Amino acid sequence: MERVLKQAMQQADAAEVYRLDTHVMRVEFRNNALYSVSSGQRDELALRLVKSQKMGFASCTAKTTEDLVPRALSTADDGPQMDITFPAQSEFCNVDNFDPQVDGISARELIDDALRIIRKIRPLHESLDTALVLEKRIEHHSILNSSGLAACYSRSELTVSARAQVYTGSDLLLVRDGIMSSHAPLVFDELLYRLDKKLDAADRTHELPTGRYPVLLAPKALQKFLMPLVAGLTAGSAAQFEIGQKVACPRVSVWNDPTRARSAASCAFDAEGVAATKTALVEDGVVTKHISDLAHAALAHAGSAVRKQMWLPPEPGVLNLYVKPEVRGRRELFNDVEYGLIVDLFSMPRPGYEHSRTFSADIELGYVISHGKTLGRCTGLTLRANVIDALTERLRDISGDQIDCGDALLPYYLLDDVEVVNIG
Repeated sequence: MERVLKQAMQQADAAEVYRLDTHVMRVEFRNNALYSVSSGQRDELALRLVKSQKMGFASCTAKTTEDLVPRALSTADDGPQMDITFPAQSEFCNVDNFDPQVDGISARELIDDALRIIRKIRPLHESLDTALVLEKRIEHHSILNSSGLAACYSRSELTVSARAQVYTGSDLLLVRDGIMSSHAPLVFDELLYRLDKKLDAADRTHELPTGRYPVLLAPKALQKFLMPLVAGLTAGSAAQFEIGQKVACPRVSVWNDPTRARSAASCAFDAEGVAATKTALVEDGVVTKHISDLAHAALAHAGSAVRKQMWLPPEPGVLNLYVKPEVRGRRELFNDVEYGLIVDLFSMPRPGYEHSRTFSADIELGYVISHGKTLGRCTGLTLRANVIDALTERLRDISGDQIDCGDALLPYYLLDDVEVVNIG
């Protein structure tokens, strides 16, 4: 990294080198049986430089850096105009997101964990076809820049992704869930409980006609529902909110919190080396800060840069979303629904939500509920709502309990009078 930075600074005005060394072990089960075991390592470098106020960027593997600087310089000739200041050396908080025990987990241990999950599910649902992916990931992040910054941190991640499916005649019941943590061991009890409840509730269907209903959004569904809000909070987006703009009722507060302990999405610094801090994006329904990187804000207002891929430059993004909970339990919210829906999972929202604030997505897994009872699984439904209107005018309640979605910690939201379309 030092050699690349020194070479870049011979012709550039400023430069930054980022390194990501990733080690992954993955165990996959299909049809309740071991399907594959794999492991691998990828060590990558990305160089970003500024020359005559134009940005250049290139990436490579750590072993093939010979032409990295010339390629970055060549892209700067036609690169975007950019006047940024890379961060200098600073103090970083000690984020609890690395467990050395995770690094020592073997493939045999992952296989045994998968078998334990399958054995506990199968006696309850004999005809179940279970697919599981258990993965451990160790990441080592390093950054070096021409402003004097030299920093690194490591991150561990354990994930279980479960997919259970049952064919009933021509109907396919598909239930998905998962858990993620930066620390070992993973506790499977909550995952097994959720899968069991979903499967029990989904063994029958219930027809729901097109109309407007109360809708209880489970955390993973809420995460997708909030995508138009997050898009509007992101600096440089097509329809960016103004600071001070009201986007929800006073009960709604949203943070970007990359310091959350034992979260695999947390980090000591963002993708540009800016120290991680918990930042209020929306407080009491009002926008207080944008999700920003150095290209869209001064150093004091940045700190939310992500690298979606190492071959792409950093861009603004949420590092770890946190939505303020309230007091009542999710079961109380469930019991409050006279006749409506609980949505566990949405498909990806239809394009255009970034501009219109309108959320439209098929309900991948949801149930018709009434006065604390599940009437059956719903099929062929699409939910449509203007997210800002829903958060401002239609929010009835927020749960006190939250679910860790890996890169978000979210409660349940109960919305009133939401449009649901039966598309058959």
